[in-house]
Amino acid sequence: MGESKDGDSLVLRNISTNAILSIILNDTNGYANEIILTALSTPLPIPTANTTSVPKTITTLTPSETHESNTEPSIDPGALALAIFCPLCALGMCVYLLILYRSRYQAKTTLHREIIEDSSIRDRSPVDTIPTIYHEQLRRGRFLAPPSENFEVSLGSYFAGNGTMQVVIKRLTPRRQTDAEYVILYLDHINLLARLRHPNLVGIVGIARPNQPTIELAMEYMNEGLIRDRLLSSNPLTLSWQSHKLSFATDVIDALAYLHHHAILHMQLSANAILLTSTPQRTVAKLSNIAIQGDSVKVINTSSLELSSRFSNAISSIRRSASCLSSHSSMATSVNLSKWLAPEILRGEQATSASDIYSFGVFLSVLDTQEDPYVHHVDMEDQLILQRISNGALRPTLSVLCPPSIADLALSCLNSNPADRPQASIIATYLRQPNITAMSCSESINPISSNIHHTYNSV
Repeated sequence: MGESKDGDSLVLRNISTNAILSIILNDTNGYANEIILTALSTPLPIPTANTTSVPKTITTLTPSETHESNTEPSIDPGALALAIFCPLCALGMCVYLLILYRSRYQAKTTLHREIIEDSSIRDRSPVDTIPTIYHEQLRRGRFLAPPSENFEVSLGSYFAGNGTMQVVIKRLTPRRQTDAEYVILYLDHINLLARLRHPNLVGIVGIARPNQPTIELAMEYMNEGLIRDRLLSSNPLTLSWQSHKLSFATDVIDALAYLHHHAILHMQLSANAILLTSTPQRTVAKLSNIAIQGDSVKVINTSSLELSSRFSNAISSIRRSASCLSSHSSMATSVNLSKWLAPEILRGEQATSASDIYSFGVFLSVLDTQEDPYVHHVDMEDQLILQRISNGALRPTLSVLCPPSIADLALSCLNSNPADRPQASIIATYLRQPNITAMSCSESINPISSNIHHTYNSV
C-alpha cells in the first residue's frame, strides 16, 4: 500500500489538473486525498541549465540619457521669486496695518485727552445725586440690541459692596466718543436725568468714568422687557383694561406729567420706550428713551421743501436727539417711530408738550388693539401714511372692546389741533376716576369736559 502511494505521488507531479480531478472522481480505494496532500507538500524541482526560459529584454541607455539621469532636477527661477516675494508682501502688509492702527490709536487717544482737558467738559461734573462707581465694578455682557449710531447698550452686572445686581450699561459708540460737541450734549443730558426722580421713570444706578468720552451709565434693569412684546404675545381677553391696561396707561401718563412739569419733552414716546418690571404688588410700566433736550429737538418748518423732505428732516432730527435709554430702542426704525409723532412734527413745526400727548393717544390705541399703529394699512406706502397723518386724515383705530371713556380720551389726545389736546396732569386725574373703564362717555367726560379740552400752554 505504501509503494502504491509513492508511485502515485511521483506520477502526480507531472499530471494536469484534469488528471487530478479524474483521480478524485475515480478513487475507489480512498487514496486520493493522501495523494493530493503528498503532492502539495513536495517541493517543485529547480529548473536546470537546459530548461527553456523566456529571454529578458535589456535596454541600453545612450550617453546623453545616462547624463540626464544623473543630473539633479533644476529649480524654476520664477517659482523661486514668487516663493520669496509672497511672504515679503504679507509681512509688509502686516507692518503697514500695524503702523496704521497705532497712528489712529494715538490720534484717538490724543483727541480723547483734548476732549477731557476741554474746560467745557471738565466743568460738567455729574451732580452729587448720581453715585460714582469704579469701572472695575461694572462687567459688560451681551448687547441687548445692535449698536445704534450713538450708543451701545448691553446687559451687565454691578458689583457693589452689598452684592451684585443686574444693570443696563450704556456708553457712547467710538464714533461719538471723538465728537466733542456730542459728548458735551450727552453729559448735560446725564445731569438732567440725574435730577429726575419718579417711580415711573427708568432710574440711573451709577456712572463710571465721569467727564470722559468713555463714560458708562448704569441704568435700572427692567426684568419684563418691552411693553410691546407683552402686548403682542398676550390674549386681549386675559390682558384687559381692568386687569392691566389701565394701570399701564396711568403709569405712563404720570411719568409724562412729571416731565412736563419740569419743562422736559419726551419726544420719543412709543411702545419701544415703555418697559415693564415686576414688583410684589403688580407689574409696573416705566418710561425711558427720553430725548436729549436742546436745539436739536426743535424742527423748523421750511415751506420751500417738499413734503417728503420735511418728513426726512423731522425724523432725522428726532433720531439725532434720541437718548436711546431703552435697551431695545435701537431696534425701532425711524419709519415706525414717525408713525407715533404728532402731525405738527411731521409738518416740520416746533415740538411742544402737546406733541407728547398725541403720542400718548397713539399709545392708548396700541394698548387697546395690541397691534402696532396702522398695521392693517398694508396697501398704503409708509410715505403716504405719514402724509395723511400730517394732514389729519388718518388716525389710529380702536377695538370694539375699548371702554367708551378710554375711547373718548384717546380721540381727544389725537386731536389735529395741539391746543385742543388735554394736559398730562388732567389725563392723570381723569384716569383715576373710580370705575373709569365701566363708565359711558357721558358719565366720564361731562364732569371734567372743561379740563379735557383745556388749552395748552406750550413748553
